[in-house]
Amino acid sequence: MIRDTNPVTDKPGQSRTDGKPEDNDLDVATRRRRLVYRCNHSGTKELDALLGGFAAAHVAAFDSAALDEFEAILACPSPDIYTWLIKREAVPSRLEGPVMKMMLNFNLG
Repeated sequence: MIRDTNPVTDKPGQSRTDGKPEDNDLDVATRRRRLVYRCNHSGTKELDALLGGFAAAHVAAFDSAALDEFEAILACPSPDIYTWLIKREAVPSRLEGPVMKMMLNFNLG
């Protein structure tokens, strides 16, 4: 039987020498928690309110594909995300997907 272990930690599924799992090995729950945190700490109160409210309402139901899309959106500069969400500028076609549509239709109040 072949085991997937790290020779340093001898723990299954851990490939870094410090014993922490690689980012691509993170489970969905951990990805969700990190995204919610990130959405509440974007750098501006306005964007924190928009992203944080959206994340609190929707991230728990996201599957891996939706999490991937949301992470791609959050990788963009905060000022760009803000201008898309307040509909001052059009969203780039590469980011137009189900999650972005949900974000644009999300209502805080």
